[in-house]
Amino acid sequence: MNVEEPADLIFRPARQEDLDALVSLEKGCFQVPWSAASLASEFRSAREGGWPRVHVLLNKHEIIAYTVTALVLDELQLYRIGVDPSYRRQGLAKIMLSKLLAAAERVGAQTCTLEVREGNTAARKLYESLGFREVGRRRRYYQDNGEDAILLDWCKM
Repeated sequence: MNVEEPADLIFRPARQEDLDALVSLEKGCFQVPWSAASLASEFRSAREGGWPRVHVLLNKHEIIAYTVTALVLDELQLYRIGVDPSYRRQGLAKIMLSKLLAAAERVGAQTCTLEVREGNTAARKLYESLGFREVGRRRRYYQDNGEDAILLDWCKM
């Protein structure tokens, strides 16, 4: 599927009624998906902490991408980013992350940190294009295959 125009895209905090769509998207995006209970707990955490931990990107009324984050003082921690497989390779992850970083900056974030699989070259190129840099490594971090996690950091310019 294609996005007609970037102007058709809506970036917003996720709502409780988005949960079923997010669970489905999670299963389509990841080899080891988070459970519905895990995603639901992010909604509860958002109500407690003030920062919307789950954001979505919609094409018209369809959720096509999402992120799960936490804002700790001035650091945004990116836990998850997923793009519907039928919408990949259209720059949507970059649009989503750009909007997320801008929203986080507006509430005082100075940095963003994340972990990415060493072998996920597409994601690593995306993060690099947005100014993330490698700052470390977690050996054998991923339990499904023992792959290393690369630690990346982005700092507000």
